[in-house]
Amino acid sequence: MELPLNAIERHITANDWITILIIITFAILGIANYSYPNKFYDFVTVYLSKKYFAAYGKATEIIDKFSLTISIAVSLINALGIYIILYQFNINLNSNAASFTYFLQLYIILITLIGIKYITERIISNLFEIEQTLKEYLFYKITIKNFISIIFFPVIIAFLYIFHPSNNVLIGLIIALFIIHLVSLFSYYYKHRKIVYTHWFYFILYLCTLEIAPYFILYKVITLR
Repeated sequence: MELPLNAIERHITANDWITILIIITFAILGIANYSYPNKFYDFVTVYLSKKYFAAYGKATEIIDKFSLTISIAVSLINALGIYIILYQFNINLNSNAASFTYFLQLYIILITLIGIKYITERIISNLFEIEQTLKEYLFYKITIKNFISIIFFPVIIAFLYIFHPSNNVLIGLIIALFIIHLVSLFSYYYKHRKIVYTHWFYFILYLCTLEIAPYFILYKVITLR
């Protein structure tokens, strides 16, 4: 099955909304870079330097204007990535699969789940009086996820305009993203292993309910629509 965007054979009516979406995403990232040049540079070099975490990790608010701007762009990137995967594997797609309406449904499901997850994490931090500890962890996790999504944005564009990915290529990319994400998280867990060992039961409970379950729920909600 071909993706709705093809570098050789374009169908304008099916492609325009994706092209506009990509332009909007670049524009949002451009606004973030223009408005916060130093912070944006620290963010995109986060794997090379820990300056971003040192300078902004203990901020009062996890989501400031810069983070919100980046998160909006990333949510569009992630929804587009999910759209490509569903289209490629033909998971519960109907005749309107290539429409903007279908993408919008995916986007709403994604940001709703992320919002619920974030609010739940903040409530837990207040209940167990670990607000500062969990705040630093959420800042780290959100930063890493946003960075990984932006890094793979050019890959998504390549899939849409340059070459059609096979199932194996997409599976390999998903595995690579999963490994990078796991390595990043466990490096944080190892750095704060004393806290993890002290509260190992709550740590495992947290992983199961707020790190693993949301992705399972997202899959079930999309495929059982």
